[in-house]
Formats: sequence, structure tokens, C-alpha cells
Amino acid sequence: MNNKIRKYFSNCNIIGYRGGGDFNLHLSNYPTNFEKKANILPDIFLINGKSQQLNLNKYCIIKNFVIIPAFRTEYLWNNISTNKYNNFNILITFPISLNISKEILNNIIKANESISKNNLNFKFILKLHPAFKNNREFSNILNFLPNNFVISSNNFIEELKTTSLLITEASGTCLESMAFGVPVLVVKNTKGLFYDPIPNGISEFMYKYVTNSIDIEKYIMIYYNYFLSNSFDFTNIASV
Repeated sequence: MNNKIRKYFSNCNIIGYRGGGDFNLHLSNYPTNFEKKANILPDIFLINGKSQQLNLNKYCIIKNFVIIPAFRTEYLWNNISTNKYNNFNILITFPISLNISKEILNNIIKANESISKNNLNFKFILKLHPAFKNNREFSNILNFLPNNFVISSNNFIEELKTTSLLITEASGTCLESMAFGVPVLVVKNTKGLFYDPIPNGISEFMYKYVTNSIDIEKYIMIYYNYFLSNSFDFTNIASV
């Protein structure tokens, strides 16, 4: 399309927008020298924040760019809460896959059973995928949840304000959570391709990968100890 615009509207400047983070599998999201030599790249790139300049120049040098606000995620920065809360609440968001969601839930329940033996009773808040609204199979599973598991119908951002830890799979909620200063346990898919939702350059304090109930229990306890001792200010880490 850029080629045709240059051909038929030669006096027009072409402005391109490059959003998103630095994801290894998003190769189509980076300008390349091949495109540059073919003269099909925009004349000017719009990018979100100074850090995106490095991503823009990953495979070729782009000199003409303008930094603009990230309007799409403005709601996050407007809603970030600095309120302190006393309870270690764990929020869970489920993917659209029923089988993966069942496996995640089962592993979390097992981890909870093990944690409860130490006289700890964390609150697990479940945010279901909209696709499960009328799913009888998943509804039957939810009827047998432990007493400290609750299903939330609240807005995700509102839940984040009182959450200490998020557990999810390959979800955009990872980025929203970390922007709030809430660390994330990312459940890796061990039965197929794993889409890593964590961009390059994010502090490892903000996320851990887990594959089973033992991993989940281990990192819940690690982040709980951080929570108790105030060892790390995750809000400051996230702002970087």
C-alpha cells in the first residue's frame, strides 16, 4: 500500500504507527532493511515512549520517529492505585481454552491445599473468560471450589487495585497487572506452543513462569514473603 501511495500521491508524507512491546515471536512488528531498500516503509514512525526506539531499530536503523502518548493504555495510568492493603489476595484470569483453564484451576487448587496445611488461607479471586458463561462442564467444576475461592464479576482493573499477585496464561492481563505493580505467575502451556506474553526488558521480579502446582505454591509463598516484609516496591519496578 505504501508503494502505491508514493506512486500516486508523491507529495504525501506516510506516517506509520508502531505500538506494542518487544516480543520475540512478533517478527512482523519490526521494520526490516529489506522493506527499507524496497522503499515501502513509512516516512515517519509514531512510537509509544523512548524505550520503543530500541525496538523500532532492532533490525534496521530508523531515524525519523516521533514519540507520542500511549492512548490505548491511558486508562491504566489513570487508574493505578497507591493504596496499601492488608490482605494478600490472588487474582486468576483464565484463557479461552477450556482444557487449559481446567488444568490451571486444578493446579491452583492443589497448591492451595498444600498452602493451607501451614495455616494460611489466601483469597483466590477467579475472573472467568466470557466464553465460559454458559459452559455447563466448567460450571459444574466451579460448584466444588474451596471456600477461599470466589468468582468475581467486577471490572478487572478494579480487582487489580486490591490484588497482590496475578496467575494467568498467555494473556494481555499480564501487562496490565505489571503496570499496576502486581507481579504475575505465567502458566506455561506444556502440551503445545507457548505464547510468551512477557515483553523483553521487563524485570524478572515482576513475573515467574510456572508449569505445575509445586511451582505455583513455591512462588505464591515467595511473593507472600515479599508482601509481608515489604522487601520490594513492585510499583516502582513496574514504572520503569
